[in-house]
Amino acid sequence: MAASSRSSQISSRISRSRGDRSAAGAGVPGRRRCCCRCGCRSAVATTAAALLRQVGGERAGALLKAIQGGGETVVFAGSEPKTRFFSYADGTRAVRDGDDWRIDGAKSTVMAAQWASMFLVSAATPSGTSLFAVSPDAPGVTLHPYRTIDGRRAGDVRLTNVRVGAADLLGEEGGALPAIEAEMQKIVKEAHPVARSVMSRDEAVKFFRHMGEEYKAEIIESIPADEDLSLYAQGEFTDLCRGPHV
Repeated sequence: MAASSRSSQISSRISRSRGDRSAAGAGVPGRRRCCCRCGCRSAVATTAAALLRQVGGERAGALLKAIQGGGETVVFAGSEPKTRFFSYADGTRAVRDGDDWRIDGAKSTVMAAQWASMFLVSAATPSGTSLFAVSPDAPGVTLHPYRTIDGRRAGDVRLTNVRVGAADLLGEEGGALPAIEAEMQKIVKEAHPVARSVMSRDEAVKFFRHMGEEYKAEIIESIPADEDLSLYAQGEFTDLCRGPHV
């Protein structure tokens, strides 16, 4: 059986077993469903580091150094309920309280939230969207963890009257949106090509286990050992997918 056909079957198994009804391309004529997700821990760390470099400042520099040294797992909490991956703060707001800030709101589909030692939370402030360092252990922070359709770790984060210090404002007040946009433009300009590769069953199991994708590795193990699988990569992201990509 062709590699793309086998990948298609595995994608279907993932969708059926998790009740997925929102795969990319559903209901769009001429477009196939795809099981790709970009939520691995390395990608999360890369995103956080990029934002910290963009906003700048002493606190951001210290967090960036901790990420590079392996001392912190910093996770960007940007998307909000009903906005999917739209990262501009709207429902989450931060107001001054003396020298501190109080944050109220909710973040959804925060990838790798369970592993976070620090969240980068975007919140609306009087001067615009700002970025704050918020500890998962701070009073008022609650996490609802879950696995995504393809077995990755994510969570919804609720912030209720969360108090952070003045030093936890990363960069300038209102400076988060330009930082987010600058990073998005940087990614667009990099124009990483989409590359297809083929792996044997056993190679794919080893590959996804190394990524921490145990659920996907278990699914792949259930297919015959002599069947190949197609994977697609773009920049740092690689995942099982039937393709084709244009």
